[in-house]
Amino acid sequence: MFKGLRNLAPGTYIGYGVLIFFILVVGLSMSEGNIIFGLVHIGILITATTIFCVMVLRDISGNKPLLPIILAYAAHFALMVIRKGELYFAWKLVELFFLYFIVVIAGGSTLPYNLKRYRSAEIRARGIPAMAVVEQASDNGSRATEKRVYRFYSMNLTLRIEGHPKSPYRITDTFWVSDFYIHLFSSGRPTIPVLVDKEDFRKVVLDLEGGPKA
Repeated sequence: MFKGLRNLAPGTYIGYGVLIFFILVVGLSMSEGNIIFGLVHIGILITATTIFCVMVLRDISGNKPLLPIILAYAAHFALMVIRKGELYFAWKLVELFFLYFIVVIAGGSTLPYNLKRYRSAEIRARGIPAMAVVEQASDNGSRATEKRVYRFYSMNLTLRIEGHPKSPYRITDTFWVSDFYIHLFSSGRPTIPVLVDKEDFRKVVLDLEGGPKA
């Protein structure tokens, strides 16, 4: 289970660690001397961030994942008004806006990619080799860059799995494809190597480094 964690770049842990640290610091700074209000602010921050990330990972479309962020922001403002006893503007709300902005950027762009790598590492370690015919391929617009060198494209693929005891069968899932191999999906119905999870044949990862065929 934890092999996937070792497969992530060290900067990933640092980045998410710093984000968690800022959530705690900003939450406490908004308490204005009252630790109870500070803990409530932190609770709102953590809850909104968690719900947002879960909605992103479930691939909920449109602006719906932003709803918990908007509601949380309103809740922060309401708490500040209750604490002060009057309507007022504070620069802490600006700090909070930028913190949630970072959450949206980090959660919306990097989290799906990192979680996909985490889940794929186990299959790569013990998966069953097979081949897959790409019946449909579409770019969903998400991008990820690793070590400032490789760019990955998030693609929705429908694959017909061949050469597996359960074959033939089809799966449709989202895969991250390196720009080195993106040309394989530009036309036709390429046949590519894949690895199938031993316990769940519906879980498949691409094994393009194993020798893709156009």
